[in-house]
Amino acid sequence: MLDVRRRTARHLSFGHGPHICLGARLARRQLRTALEELVAVCPGLSLDADPAALRRRPPEAIVRGPTALPVSR
Repeated sequence: MLDVRRRTARHLSFGHGPHICLGARLARRQLRTALEELVAVCPGLSLDADPAALRRRPPEAIVRGPTALPVSR
């Protein structure tokens, strides 16, 4: 049943079991490939900030994580 008054879910996932997203495996593979290529091109890449000082998106945001990720080579 659809309840438009429900509280917003604080997570984003591909689901699991019979309800898993059909594109989940492709999305994970694309991310893995992109990160492997990034590391191959920039092997000395490192975080250039204190992790505790990074500004983060609000918990209710669809895409979570830091708003910026400063790195250095």
